[in-house]
Amino acid sequence: MKRIIIALVSIVIIAFWVIGIWQAKNAEYWTEEADRLNKDGKYEEAVKAYDKAISYKPKNHDLWHSRSYALAGLEKYEEAITSVNKAIDLDPKDAMAWCNKGEFLNDLDRYTEAIPCIDKSLQLEPYDGLSWNSKGNSLLGLERYEEAIKAYNRGLGLAPKSNRLWHNKGRALAYLKRYEETMTAYEKAIELDPKDALAWCNKGEVLCNLGKYEEALQSINKSLELNPKDAMSWDSKCMTLQWLKRYDDALKAIDNGIEIDQKDSHLWYIRGNVLSSLKRYEEALKAYDKGIEIDPKRSLIWSSKGSALEDLDRYEEAINMFNRAIELDPKDSASCNDKGYSLNKLGRYEEAIKVLDKAIELNPKLANPYSHKGYSLGKLGRLDEAMKLSNKALEIEPDYAKALYRRTYLHLLNNDKANALKDLTKAVSLYSELKKQAGKDKDFEPLWNDEDFKKIVN
Repeated sequence: MKRIIIALVSIVIIAFWVIGIWQAKNAEYWTEEADRLNKDGKYEEAVKAYDKAISYKPKNHDLWHSRSYALAGLEKYEEAITSVNKAIDLDPKDAMAWCNKGEFLNDLDRYTEAIPCIDKSLQLEPYDGLSWNSKGNSLLGLERYEEAIKAYNRGLGLAPKSNRLWHNKGRALAYLKRYEETMTAYEKAIELDPKDALAWCNKGEVLCNLGKYEEALQSINKSLELNPKDAMSWDSKCMTLQWLKRYDDALKAIDNGIEIDQKDSHLWYIRGNVLSSLKRYEEALKAYDKGIEIDPKRSLIWSSKGSALEDLDRYEEAINMFNRAIELDPKDSASCNDKGYSLNKLGRYEEAIKVLDKAIELNPKLANPYSHKGYSLGKLGRLDEAMKLSNKALEIEPDYAKALYRRTYLHLLNNDKANALKDLTKAVSLYSELKKQAGKDKDFEPLWNDEDFKKIVN
């Protein structure tokens, strides 16, 4: 009997040993398979493979951690956080797991929550340059740009050859409009990784801000050569071409971006702007409508649609668009200004003054509302107030052609032909399209038969 019991126990032990080997081999196989799939960017399959591996080794924190990377690759950040939390529960001293949790929170724009996680990572591993990069990203998201730069600099002290740190430092500097320093950072990022398409694109945007549009175009073209499927690089190319007034080329560029990502409201908004620049306003309205359909809470698209309607002399409809923009963003001074302009065109001057006062309150450094309000007051016969406001607009922006044009009208109301013609001459020299407008503008009717006036507008 003893021999039978011993034999049975031995069989059980051998069975458990065989099962253990089998499980270990299966776990090893699925781990290697999952890692391979993750590396190849096959994230859906990788998650399934990690699940298989975890079924054999449920307490292996590395598997849970790696699984979170695959989920992040699928932009399933909430699930990624759940997975990395499991890794942290199994090994609370895994600095990289804490850092990655912070990055996943960054991806969800939950920057305030991310910082304690990244700080925990740095407490465990203070000499990790990439954790400083993650902290910089959190601070960047919170618009704490100076602190972000300090974090990136800490990281660069530890990892001076990190393309990522130089690139992100450049982003923070760009927000502070320190463009020369930004250029240095991006150029260093590109030197470390010449195939960093985003760095080439961002460098192009900085060159645009410096007014170097041809150089900007070259940089963005390099970005697109490296990654032709990046919709935002096509957007940047479009914006650069607009600065160069190459609107037909700009339209082609933004259409390439839309072909890649048809569900991005920003791209449709930019398409509308390009079509407006080409004076194809009806088509612009369709582009804005598409943008609004995708993201009805984006005030800028409503406002731009209003501007296109103004260009079609559809002022009542334009006012409705500006009202919607202001409802979405009560601090939108530009929409208040544009609404005031439409009200002026409809002869509703008292209403215009109220909304233009709001525009001035929201942004006292914007020239437009002073000029428009001055025009409203002129129409109401309050000429002294009107002239003061018109002068204020031109103090802010001396070469503002349309403010000079509107002040021309105020000079005529004051029977000051000499200054009227002086302002009009400068206005049309700055913006030639005002010539045609002036020739048929009823505000200038007293000058229609004046020979000096004819010389200016013909």
